[in-house]
Amino acid sequence: MTDPLRPMNLGEILDRTFQIYRSRFLVFVGIAALPALALMCVDDVDRIWVHSHQTHARILIFYMTLTGVITTAVFCHLAGFFQYLVRPAFIDATIQVVEGKNASIHGAIAALRNRLRKFLVLDLAQLAIILPLPAILFSGSAIGIGEIVHRNGPRTGGYAVAALLALSMTGILAGYVLWIGSCFAFTFQASALEDASCFAALKRSWKLTKGTRFRLMLTWFLILLVGWGLKLLFEGSVYFFLRALPHELGNWHGYLPYQLAYPLADAIVSTLTGPIFPIALTLFYYDQRIRQEGYDIERMMDVAGLIAPAPPPAGESPLASVPSIIEEGKL
Repeated sequence: MTDPLRPMNLGEILDRTFQIYRSRFLVFVGIAALPALALMCVDDVDRIWVHSHQTHARILIFYMTLTGVITTAVFCHLAGFFQYLVRPAFIDATIQVVEGKNASIHGAIAALRNRLRKFLVLDLAQLAIILPLPAILFSGSAIGIGEIVHRNGPRTGGYAVAALLALSMTGILAGYVLWIGSCFAFTFQASALEDASCFAALKRSWKLTKGTRFRLMLTWFLILLVGWGLKLLFEGSVYFFLRALPHELGNWHGYLPYQLAYPLADAIVSTLTGPIFPIALTLFYYDQRIRQEGYDIERMMDVAGLIAPAPPPAGESPLASVPSIIEEGKL
């Protein structure tokens, strides 16, 4: 098993990530299920109350309108909020496994609950930094692309131009989200493991991620690809299973199981893939501290008792923390 207290390459970090994930599979899946179920409920409400009587084609058209774009942006912000909120629980469980302790869902949630207000501030701060600009640019480009299609139509190549612009803008915005997300990837680690304040944790992450941002972006992208692949597999299986039912049951229009099955498939995929990146981030965090600050040497010296205790605050007697032999009746 790879030693976490030494520099590791990307392959070793990913290998160690899956070792940790498998060793406490139910714990990590249980934590990931919390945001996945919350998002599934939001998606179910949207599908049942808003789109339950619409055909699949009309639903797709809705998400191409301004209202649909805003709905998508709000949902992305909610997804980010829920996923960031449980990230400290993943960090705690990962640390317990690395240190050979017994990780549990209850212990991880308790660690999150003890500093919930601080983590909420960090959650909102990261969302405010990462998502608003892409959401605004995506909304503006969607309106522009819709106008191009409306004015030119398919005969003059309007659809082809719109598709090219949509793919280009999506790629640019995805690249920006991956980069800015990697810059602040260690925010929760700095807050939970170094007890840094909100601003200090953001600043600490910006500094500590230098030199490893490409690795973080690549890891995040690979995990997203795995998630998309699993999502397509689950949704395809659901689609062909439901279409195999008798016509009155398998018909798309007005059939409630279609509306409920896809959010459930998304929740299963999110639950299975959700723990991977937070575990890897914690290993990346330790790897960067080892590379930049010699954290492995510091830990070994601490275990060996070679690090002197911190001096007392100014103006306080060096013996203030030592039990007084006079009070103990020895003098």
